[in-house]
Amino acid sequence: MEKDRYLTVGQFVSLLEKNIYEVGVGTVHVDYDILQQPGELIKRRTVAGIIHQVLLCRGEADEEHVEAALVLKDLYNCRTCVNHIAQVYTKGIMEEWDNGLFGVDENLTRNEAKELMRRVLDRQHRRKPGLSVSVEWTTLMWREAEVLLKADRRILLVDVRSKEAYRQGHRRGSINVPLSELFKNPYCVCADRSTVLFLYCQKGYMNRIAAGLLVKAGYQRVYVVV
Repeated sequence: MEKDRYLTVGQFVSLLEKNIYEVGVGTVHVDYDILQQPGELIKRRTVAGIIHQVLLCRGEADEEHVEAALVLKDLYNCRTCVNHIAQVYTKGIMEEWDNGLFGVDENLTRNEAKELMRRVLDRQHRRKPGLSVSVEWTTLMWREAEVLLKADRRILLVDVRSKEAYRQGHRRGSINVPLSELFKNPYCVCADRSTVLFLYCQKGYMNRIAAGLLVKAGYQRVYVVV
């Protein structure tokens, strides 16, 4: 019986590619965009990033509503991994590691990796998390949002990117409330929870996570601008 052991980044990538080839999917060319070196033991945050990008390359669309992932207490511990973690968790590919934690810096074993391969390739093996509270928001296109912003100056346009990204360029009239700050305190955006909030970011996933946080916190008129 093969002894279970922790995998390096290179070993995990090789295992993933082998499984994809074996089911006849063909060569998948992925820019993994990871910070770890091939010889390092792979962290769960890195696993989430690799799997998410493989799913996109295979044509699997992102989940629009990722509020189920908001229960993960360490979701924002890795700022660049937020969407990767939210997607693989919401899709039921990677579950929480322990007691409401995703375990961003925990290592992955070979047996765990094999189970993840099954879930990547066969949706019937996935274990989607349930929702204790359903949170909803409205999606707007930029053209529609711009018309509404001109007509009503009371609408608050919120840029949820980092302070550095905001300084490099932002939408005129917007305020900057980074997603990291919303995680710590969703009420910092404004005191009046009936205020109309238009949220935007660069790629269109941070604002969805921010929307989930704000709706869950009691804000009643939250819009995601895409």
